[in-house]
Amino acid sequence: MIIKTDSYQVDCSKPSVAVISGKMRLPSPSSYEEPFQHILTGISDPAQSSYLIDITGLDFLNSSGIAALGRFVFIARQSTKPMTIRLSKTSPWQDKIIGLFKRLYDGLLIENI
Repeated sequence: MIIKTDSYQVDCSKPSVAVISGKMRLPSPSSYEEPFQHILTGISDPAQSSYLIDITGLDFLNSSGIAALGRFVFIARQSTKPMTIRLSKTSPWQDKIIGLFKRLYDGLLIENI
């Protein structure tokens, strides 16, 4: 499933991978429920042994979106499912913010490419 708008794209066409790109400036954490629904489904699916969220193409994510991503880390921790978030070395905000999620869950891997 691919959700595409003028500002962002969320590609969940592979069952254990989500690729988020563009600029996400949705008004509230609940506004992220629809575009992130397939990510939640993939993380919650017991058939998937791990899950990857690739945000290398994500130029901007507001605090509501950061909160939504944090929720995925909590869900992965509850299910003890290994999770990877792939970051871009050219976006310092990604490493700074997502690096804090590592404190929430030891099973979270962070890839900087």
